[in-house]
Amino acid sequence: MPDTHDKVVAMDSIDLMLAREDMDYEDPFIQYRQKGTEIKQLEMMYEGDQEYFKFHLRMVSGREFICLLDSKTYLIHRMTEINSDVDNNRIYGAFKTIDGLVFPQSITGSFGEQELILVRINPVFSDAVFKISAPMNYR
Repeated sequence: MPDTHDKVVAMDSIDLMLAREDMDYEDPFIQYRQKGTEIKQLEMMYEGDQEYFKFHLRMVSGREFICLLDSKTYLIHRMTEINSDVDNNRIYGAFKTIDGLVFPQSITGSFGEQELILVRINPVFSDAVFKISAPMNYR
């Protein structure tokens, strides 16, 4: 694969659609119709004494997921991609409310565990953050 670290690379429509899905950190149930996501509710699922709503999601790209929602909190517990060559299973836990928004403090998957340690809502940035400087090799 060529090194594209410092280059702009065009994406075809399929790559763009997949990137948009991967970068969509919203709950997949939010605006699902506008996103083209199909959702079908399946049977209830139990793990020990915990009860979950079980859903089948089909994204506009054709990717499919099984999603488990906690029946008491309605928060996503697990998202598992199905019919894929890649192990894409995410388990969300240790939810915390920050400024009225609920965030998982832990996301575990085939990539290991990610721990969310800091959330800032609408932080103030200096204008300097958005200034573009000349490239280092500029003549």
